[in-house]
Amino acid sequence: MPKPPETGRARRLSCLCMAISAALLWPHMGHAAGAAPPSDLGPDEPAFVDGGQTAGITQYGTSQRATINQSGSANVAWTFQSVANNAVAVTQAGLQNTAALNQSGNGNQASLYQQGSRNALTANQFGNGNSSSMTQAGSANTAMVKQVGNGDSVQLRQSGVHQSIAIQQVGSGMHATVVQH
Repeated sequence: MPKPPETGRARRLSCLCMAISAALLWPHMGHAAGAAPPSDLGPDEPAFVDGGQTAGITQYGTSQRATINQSGSANVAWTFQSVANNAVAVTQAGLQNTAALNQSGNGNQASLYQQGSRNALTANQFGNGNSSSMTQAGSANTAMVKQVGNGDSVQLRQSGVHQSIAIQQVGSGMHATVVQH
């Protein structure tokens, strides 16, 4: 089935998320380990850098909730939320893990957990009432999730080394569960 055309707003948000994803994956692409991540995700929201960790939260709209907890060294996490009532919790422990989340809509929820080293996780939720629960443990695992619709859900768990998964849900009421060891 052909992909539906994106609206101007969805296209801008999709481009923003791709830019964030590229920035987060930069350290994993063989560039210098000391390459600086972007220092600002939004016009008024500076990144917070502490103990080698980098975190950025940008929120537009009402009743947005975001929490980022990181321990270890050189972990990076960015969240972007727009419209209303979206919630995200990011927890990372280990070395050089990256996480990026983009939520646009109403009532989307995401939980991202990574432990280990050099794991990369990107999630995009466009629509209403979407949910994602993603866990990665081990080293050099990559996960990308895109949800476009309403009431979609993803549960993802990877552990081990060099595993990769990409999930795209376009439509409403879709459910996906993936476990890789």
